[in-house]
Amino acid sequence: MTRSNRTHRTLFISAALFAGIVLLAFASQRVLAGDDDKDWKVLGDTSIERNAATKQIDVGAEEGLVKRIKFEVRGTDVEFKKVTISYENGDPEEIDVRDKVRRGGKTRAIDLKGGNRVIKRVTVAIKADKDTDRDARIILLGHK
Repeated sequence: MTRSNRTHRTLFISAALFAGIVLLAFASQRVLAGDDDKDWKVLGDTSIERNAATKQIDVGAEEGLVKRIKFEVRGTDVEFKKVTISYENGDPEEIDVRDKVRRGGKTRAIDLKGGNRVIKRVTVAIKADKDTDRDARIILLGHK
């Protein structure tokens, strides 16, 4: 084997190993993200007609003890403006979300102030896609 062939072979093996490491890193991130989704539980949901501006989701005390929330959107695209969270004890918390979520997507996770708190109700200011025949459905998810 000539010196040139050995150099090419070494470069090829190095590139293949590097590609394998990169693929393994991406695969492990996807697995971790998938495991995170398993820990989220449904706290409530609401239907949104095309002309709705705000909707309220009532949450029971048993389900409402969470540290983080996020929303899943079904039916049509929804633009989230502001979320107001009313707790069993304490002042309401207003959060500017400003996310446009496509049908089947989710908002980013929102950390709640004060750690584990019992949510009584969540009011969502939204704008649904008007160019569709479908109504939207928003599902509130919580994570302990």
